[in-house]
Amino acid sequence: MAEVKCVHCGMTREGITGYAYGGQLEAEIKSKICGVCWQEWKGMSIKIINEYRLDLNDPHANKILIEQMRAYLNMPSAEGQPK
Repeated sequence: MAEVKCVHCGMTREGITGYAYGGQLEAEIKSKICGVCWQEWKGMSIKIINEYRLDLNDPHANKILIEQMRAYLNMPSAEGQPK
């Protein structure tokens, strides 16, 4: 796997292997986030899902989780604003 300059930790590390959301969002994540920080996010996402009691079958809940992911990983939204 290629190395990436991670926007979360600032280090150059091995990139993400495997599935990470799909589509354009996955391409963005894989180009900006290292595998170590992605694993940290996966642990944090479980806490967020439980804390907010998110039902991931609900599109609004998925939007909330993606906004939280972008904020945690220092990835601004498409509009350029951190969400």
